[in-house]
Amino acid sequence: MSAAVDPLLTRIQSLAEIGSDVRHLMQALLPLARVARYGDVRGTQAGHVEPILVGMFERVLVGLGLACSSLGDDAAERMLESIDQVSMALDVLNRPDLQTEWQETLARLMDRDVHALLRGWCCRLLLEKGVLDDGELYCRARLELSPANPPAVCASWATGLLRGSGLLLLHQDGVWQVFDRWLCELPPEVFVEMLPLLRRAFSGFSGPERRQMGEKVKHLTPAQDASGKAAPSQAGAGSQTVDHERARLVLPVLAQILGTGSGGPAQSNGSSANGDSKSN
Repeated sequence: MSAAVDPLLTRIQSLAEIGSDVRHLMQALLPLARVARYGDVRGTQAGHVEPILVGMFERVLVGLGLACSSLGDDAAERMLESIDQVSMALDVLNRPDLQTEWQETLARLMDRDVHALLRGWCCRLLLEKGVLDDGELYCRARLELSPANPPAVCASWATGLLRGSGLLLLHQDGVWQVFDRWLCELPPEVFVEMLPLLRRAFSGFSGPERRQMGEKVKHLTPAQDASGKAAPSQAGAGSQTVDHERARLVLPVLAQILGTGSGGPAQSNGSSANGDSKSN
């Protein structure tokens, strides 16, 4: 068997060089990365596998943008799984140079006109790697979750962002703060329209994970904007300072309704006082 390894690897490399299906190349990276990192029962040398893997990875980088264009919902779901395979392969391989190239490709993909599910998933992957900070995440979420976008597109982006491990997501405070700020800024009618779609985005998590997420939101620390001030919350949105000048304009009308006199605010106050003294 050992004598057949080198010819087979040569054949794999020649096929990869002429292969046009980007998803097939992406799906092949994870098994090759495991062989390159840990070896296999046949004693295949990592030095023989890694150059082939790197060549396939470079072809993926070149063709990924085109492969992600004009995808329907089902095709976007399959492409998301392939992107996840590449990310896991790079984690196994532990090559910082390849990780940097991959993160730059994902960042470009977020700005392209591709399916919203893929843009959200790329955002999630970069967030987990620390490439996006909370401020950048909030700006991108404001753009992707804008009421000007169709609700289905917003829900797809949110589904991509919330994809993956629920336990890992619980430690991403920036994600929860972004959604909290976004939901607080939605007009009531848009919030009602978006609610079923957002509920579907959380449907993939298990019951215990959803309960922990509920506790997370309950004790969520308010996010801060660029100036360092706390972002408006639902509790703060309802409390407003009373404008006394505008309130005084109502007093003459109330005085007429109550039969205590008419006139300006000062007269109304006096009439009201006289009326109170008479009633007493």
